[in-house]
Amino acid sequence: MRIQTCLLHLSSIIGFNMHNINSAIKNRKNNENIIMNGFVKGWSSAPEEYIEPILLKKSSFPKWLDGVLVRNGPALFEVGATRVNHQFDGFAKLNKFNFSKGNVYYQSRFLQSNMYNRTMNFGQLMPHFSMLPTIPRFTYLDQMYSLLFKGPLDNNNINIHMTGNIIYATSDSSASSVFDINTLETIRLLDPLFTRHISAAHPQKQVNGDDTINYLCDPTNLILRLYRDSPDGIRNFIGRVKLDHVPLIHSFAVTEDYVIIFHYPLDMNTAALVTGACSVVEIMRWMQDRNVVAYVFDLHSSHSAGPKYKFNIPPFFSMHCINAFQERYEERTILTIDLIAYPDAEFIASQDTYGTLDLMRDPSQIIDSKSHKMTPEMRRIKMNIPNEEHKRLKIPITGKFVENTKIYVDDLICTMHSVCSHTFEMPCINKKLRGSSYQFVYGITTSHMFKKWGITKTSIDSTYKLWTAPENHFPSEPIFVSKPNSYDEDDGVVLSIVLDGLKNASYILCLDAHTMNEISSTYLPVIIPFDVHGKWFEHK
Repeated sequence: MRIQTCLLHLSSIIGFNMHNINSAIKNRKNNENIIMNGFVKGWSSAPEEYIEPILLKKSSFPKWLDGVLVRNGPALFEVGATRVNHQFDGFAKLNKFNFSKGNVYYQSRFLQSNMYNRTMNFGQLMPHFSMLPTIPRFTYLDQMYSLLFKGPLDNNNINIHMTGNIIYATSDSSASSVFDINTLETIRLLDPLFTRHISAAHPQKQVNGDDTINYLCDPTNLILRLYRDSPDGIRNFIGRVKLDHVPLIHSFAVTEDYVIIFHYPLDMNTAALVTGACSVVEIMRWMQDRNVVAYVFDLHSSHSAGPKYKFNIPPFFSMHCINAFQERYEERTILTIDLIAYPDAEFIASQDTYGTLDLMRDPSQIIDSKSHKMTPEMRRIKMNIPNEEHKRLKIPITGKFVENTKIYVDDLICTMHSVCSHTFEMPCINKKLRGSSYQFVYGITTSHMFKKWGITKTSIDSTYKLWTAPENHFPSEPIFVSKPNSYDEDDGVVLSIVLDGLKNASYILCLDAHTMNEISSTYLPVIIPFDVHGKWFEHK
């Protein structure tokens, strides 16, 4: 009793009592639950569409902001009594924001893919090859049927790209979907001849040109073929290489004269498919004792030539190349590639990770999972290659990896180092500097357990500025828009779609790209689930 009396007396002296302490603990726990409940909303379906554009009220964007932002991402996870269990298995939805004279108009529409249309016509989720098994899981016969299905794998819920005047939605399948940017109506497949191949969700524009560069890989013969598409739709193959395992190459690097493909030590055991393991994650295997193989292709090859050089780099995994450029000297060329790197592919090859709906919709499980333990960092890779031709030597010529960052004049070498100490993902730069030396990259950062989010502006000298999201606000990939006639790299704005977990709505955030201070926030009438990527198109 004496001890309790003393504690009560002490608590009264410092302005608290035991009731206040217990209330504070309870309020903190409740507050944490509120934050995570807001996070859960980003993984919910959003079935409503806005086919006709609506004017968003109380918008106050810069008058010079004149263009269209289209974002792509999964937004429907349940059909009938079945649901998917991974973000990437949700049906694609396009969200469009049309900016003009300080105002913004909003539209949204599901991508009318063959997979989506078949599902809607039958009123139930059709068996298909997915990232994770559905809930409830399809039967063995259903899964075998999904392997025999010859239709296009066209649920393109990842990215947006434009070649010439053609705008299309992409994923890591070759069956990209062309759509009308005015109505968001799905028109056709980009190339009906290639609908079952592996491809990159991030096609790359030719530096100082209008061609699009990408690859196709047939998983049955493991031949990766590099191609370029001209603005008028003509496709030419410019390189090829035989791989030793099925690739997951989500993005790659392009400079003025070279294409650099990174083949990661992440295997997909396709033989396991006959056992009924019909999801991507179930057949993935990280080969920790294998190196990354970097293939360097000559972009100007007029036929399907092999890579000119290759490097074996200590194992890492990457989904997003940030930028790449080359510096040509008298006897050598130095290639610089910046990317977001992970020590391994655990975050994509595990059922216990970010994007798994069972976890994302149940915050109580997140603390015991691997989902919040990702460590994406910015790394810089440099390759020193000779300018002279090696017609008599075997192609590709294998260079060597060195630990330090010094580039030797006469050596065919590759180096890699971290650029900054903080972690971030979903990188974006001023596209005017693509293929050139640059200074700033914007990205999303989050704290342990996904409770604190922000948008970072990172300099290649490792310094950075940060916009910190209010509590229970969750931003998406930032998009940089340059101010017309600007000279400074960061003269413009950064746009992001932010989910407000308290108001149960998303809003368009506009930041000053130089200071990272907020300019405006304009609310939408709906929640947009956590999407993936988007593109800015200037009005013509």
